[in-house]
Amino acid sequence: MAKPSITIAHNEELFADDVGELWSPATVTLEWPSANRLQSPSVAIHVIASARDDMSLAQLREAQLQAAHDVLGAR
Repeated sequence: MAKPSITIAHNEELFADDVGELWSPATVTLEWPSANRLQSPSVAIHVIASARDDMSLAQLREAQLQAAHDVLGAR
């Protein structure tokens, strides 16, 4: 089974809501390999992940990826 490549694009800088919590908007794109010259399937998910000033880039990416996973798993 082919696995998708995952790309996370930060849409904006962190922003604070009305109560001061920080958020990070991003677009998480999953793209599967193409087969037989057909267009490859892909999914783009626009998310807003909870963030903190002291988060590393790896932690922020993990939060954004988890937000995408939450969207995909929501019922």
